Amino acid sequence: MGSPQAKTLPLKEFEKLLHRLRPAELARIPVESLPDYIPLEIVESAPIEVSATLEELIFKQQSLLLKQRSALKAHLGKHASEIYDLAMQPQTSNASQALVAQLKNLQAKLNLNNLSSLASCTRLKLESDHLIEWVDQIKAHYRRLLTARSVLRTAQRNPVPDSLAKTLLIIDQKLKRRIRFQRTLLDQFYAQRLMLVAWIIHYANEQLTESLEQEKKLGTRLTALRLDLEEIERKWIQKPGRQMLTARMSELRTSFDRTAQEILARQLLFKDDTLKEWLDCLIDFNLLRSEKPNLKRLAVKSERAFSKLLSHYFLAQELRAQKLFEIRHQRNRRQQTPQHTASRAQFLSDHFEKRRYAKDSPYYLPDVVRKNQLKKLEIALQE
Repeated sequence: MGSPQAKTLPLKEFEKLLHRLRPAELARIPVESLPDYIPLEIVESAPIEVSATLEELIFKQQSLLLKQRSALKAHLGKHASEIYDLAMQPQTSNASQALVAQLKNLQAKLNLNNLSSLASCTRLKLESDHLIEWVDQIKAHYRRLLTARSVLRTAQRNPVPDSLAKTLLIIDQKLKRRIRFQRTLLDQFYAQRLMLVAWIIHYANEQLTESLEQEKKLGTRLTALRLDLEEIERKWIQKPGRQMLTARMSELRTSFDRTAQEILARQLLFKDDTLKEWLDCLIDFNLLRSEKPNLKRLAVKSERAFSKLLSHYFLAQELRAQKLFEIRHQRNRRQQTPQHTASRAQFLSDHFEKRRYAKDSPYYLPDVVRKNQLKKLEIALQE
C-alpha cells in the first residue's frame, strides 16, 4: 500500500513553527504534513523572512493536491471530486464552529443554580433546541463523509498502483478524522441534551407526584359528597323532615359544585406533545449507542425516570376522566385493564412506530440495527 502516511500538522502547531523555524528548516517539512487548509490570515501574518518559503510550500501542496485529484478521478470516476473535496476541505465549518461555541456556553450553565427547577431546566432546553439547525447540517455532512469513505474503502480493495494506493490511504485517513470530529460534536450535543431532559423529567416527576396526591384527595372528597347527596336525596323522596333535608341537600350541592369546579379548573402540567419531545431525546441518545459508562448510566436512569413519569401521567389522566364522569353523575364500574396502562402502552407504541420508519436518527444506522435499538428502548419503557 505504499509508504506510511506522514502525520498532518495541526494548524496551530504549524503556525507556531512559522515563527520559530528558519527558512531552510521550514522548507524541510514534508508537503504531505502541511495542514489541509492554511487560512490567508496565517500566510499574511507569517514573518517576512519565511514568507517566500511558505508560499513555495503552499504551491507544492496545491500541485500535489491536483495530482492526487487527477489520479483519484481516473480510478473512481464521477465520485472522485466529491470524495476528494470532502477529504480536503477544512475540518471545521461555520455550523461546527457555531455549535462548539454554543455547547461550551451551554455547558457553563449546567450547574446546580441553573438546574434548580423545572422552569430553569426548560429554559436551558429551549437554548439547546436553538442549536438543532446547526446539528442538522452537521448530521447531513456526517452522512456524506460516511458515504464517501464507504466508496473509497471499496476502491481500496481493488489492485491499484503504489502511488495511487498512497493517495487513497491519505484521503481515507483524512475522511476518518473528519468523521471522528463530526461524531464527537454530535455525541456532545445529544449527551448534553439528554442531561437536561433527565433533570426536566426528575422535576416533572416531583410535580406530577404532588399533583397526583392533590387529585386523589379532591377525588375522595368529591365521591364522599356525591354519596352523601344520593343518601339525602333518597331520604327526601320519603318525605319526613323535608325542610331540614332540603337545607342539608343545598349545603352538600354547594360543596359538591365547589369541589367539582376545583377539579375542572386544574390544568395538566404538560401535554402529550411535551412527553413526545422528551421521549425523542431518549430515542436520539439511545441511537448513539454510546459505550461511555457515565453516559450509559445516565441513559438507564433517564429511561427509568421517564417510565415512572408515564405511569403517573396516565394515572392522572384516568383519575381526571373518572371524576369528570362522576361530576356528570355517571358511574363506570366495569372491571377491565386500568385505563392508564392501556393508554401508556398505546402512547409508546404509536410514537415508536413513527420513529421506526423515520430516517431522522442522529447517525446513519442500518435499518435492522435502528429498529432493534428502538424495540429495546420501547420494552424498557413499558416496564
